[in-house]
Amino acid sequence: MKYFDWYTQAMGGVLGLIACIYCYLNGDLMMISNINGNFDMLYFNELIASYTLYPLCIFIFILSIIRFMKSNNSNSKVNKESFIRFNDIMLYFTAIIGILGCKQYFIIAALLIIFYPIKSRINYARENKSRDANDNDIKDETLSEEDLALVSTKKDMAIDLLNNNASINFIIEVTGLGHKEIENLSKDINSCK
Repeated sequence: MKYFDWYTQAMGGVLGLIACIYCYLNGDLMMISNINGNFDMLYFNELIASYTLYPLCIFIFILSIIRFMKSNNSNSKVNKESFIRFNDIMLYFTAIIGILGCKQYFIIAALLIIFYPIKSRINYARENKSRDANDNDIKDETLSEEDLALVSTKKDMAIDLLNNNASINFIIEVTGLGHKEIENLSKDINSCK
């Protein structure tokens, strides 16, 4: 999967360059040589994109090559986090400028450009969700008698609050139990009624 991380960024940069060239030829973006012709017809976002989008696409392509080199070199962990953060910021910035300037012509390039940051955020959320589930399982298995009594007391408090129609968020804050545990208690209470 590391191949797709830098490859999609490179493909997004190349497709972004093609979209820029198409928009220049179509007259949606302005070049320095035709500043007198279309200046009154272009909006502010198109003016900004005219001068920044083409260099940004080239820069994104160069960053993808650097990412490829850093991923193959295992000794480059020194500034890896700061480089990835800078790369992500540049990817989002380029995608926003591209969509503002080239509109629908830049959508595919923008999706390819921001593929890696979105994929990494989804993977991070999945890992945290599975880690939280594993932590809850480990906590249940390794509780001492005092901790079991405390958990039992918290569950009793949650049941009392559920019977008094308290909100789930309030119960979570008061008892410290998880959302799933409170939902399970609520189901148990409803099945008993």
